[in-house]
Amino acid sequence: MIWDALRDLPDVDVRDLRVRGYGGKPIRPRGVLEHHTASSAGSGDLPSLHICQKGRADLPGPLCQVLIGRAGTVAVITDGYANHAGTGSWPGITNGNEQLVGVEIENDGRGEKWTPGVMRVATAVTGRLCQRFNLPVELVLGHKEWAKGRKIDPTFDMGQFRVAVRTSLTPVSPPAPPSEDDMPLAIIRADSGDQTWWVTDFVSKRALADGNELQDLRTVHRAQTNLDGSPMVKPRAWVDKIPTR
Repeated sequence: MIWDALRDLPDVDVRDLRVRGYGGKPIRPRGVLEHHTASSAGSGDLPSLHICQKGRADLPGPLCQVLIGRAGTVAVITDGYANHAGTGSWPGITNGNEQLVGVEIENDGRGEKWTPGVMRVATAVTGRLCQRFNLPVELVLGHKEWAKGRKIDPTFDMGQFRVAVRTSLTPVSPPAPPSEDDMPLAIIRADSGDQTWWVTDFVSKRALADGNELQDLRTVHRAQTNLDGSPMVKPRAWVDKIPTR
């Protein structure tokens, strides 16, 4: 479920480190809940892996569905139920552990910087979860929002994070195919006396390479005059002809 959603994230090291969900219970995702682990800065990529899988003395594991390391590694912890949300409230959510996919991110929460690489991966993971489970970005929450007054994680700005996630979900339109007016007609070498001109002919942008005024080379080729009617020095040889349409 979670593994299948994340396993093919591009340019991300996603690892299958799954354990059985708590009590064998399933989840029914309606949103995503972001956390930080509070592990010591400098303690490595995934120092919280064991505790996220096995839990603590006061709280059985697993403690999240996904763990993101300081190096951007993504560990999928479980497809099932995890004890991560605790007591809290949010409109439309009645059970945080069952309805919110828990994403833990390694950070000490005491001033450690959120690196662009980690935020890129967190955005990609959350966006993919929203996409695969049809979750609204409005239900991408911080633990500090779910458990207001009780939790402070994550320490990054959740409003900005939701904007980044929404942007990641916006399909990028492929560039429009060039119209006839933007298609190059030819690149032509014209020899005139002791000068050689390289002329690029675009239907919408026609100019001589030496900076002379705009030319309609199809007209030039036909009449050998400039658009303003002034004579054009007739080239001795056209290396390539302007294609006709």
